[in-house]
Amino acid sequence: MPLIIKKPSVYISALKQESKEPLHIGLSFGGTITDAQASELVDLARAIRQSKRDIKFFWIRFNEGDDSVFSAFNSFGRELVGASTISSFALEDNVGFEEVQCIRDFLILNDTIRGIKFLRTNLCHSSFSSIRPFFERNGSLR
Repeated sequence: MPLIIKKPSVYISALKQESKEPLHIGLSFGGTITDAQASELVDLARAIRQSKRDIKFFWIRFNEGDDSVFSAFNSFGRELVGASTISSFALEDNVGFEEVQCIRDFLILNDTIRGIKFLRTNLCHSSFSSIRPFFERNGSLR
């Protein structure tokens, strides 16, 4: 399945719709993220957490970027904690220990994700050790 990236506002609108059709969400973090863009990403994470609409696949790609990328993703990850409608999750490219720490609490407290992929990442043993509870406690994983 190809990654289709849209603006967060498109996904926010879709999450507010009353629909039984599951969503596919694709995001790209890279370059420089302005304060307005970071705020919109936090709004998206909040909409995901509050929505009852299923998200079949949630794909995040990381490109080269400055400190604003880490800051925005950290805020995004904190707001995502408690989201329970995501079935599959993927992290791609330029993902390292710091990025995993941004979503650590979301993953550890999540018991609904049925599949997770790490594609072309820079992850080390420490990264996986920090989210080990997710793999041990999540009975939904296939």
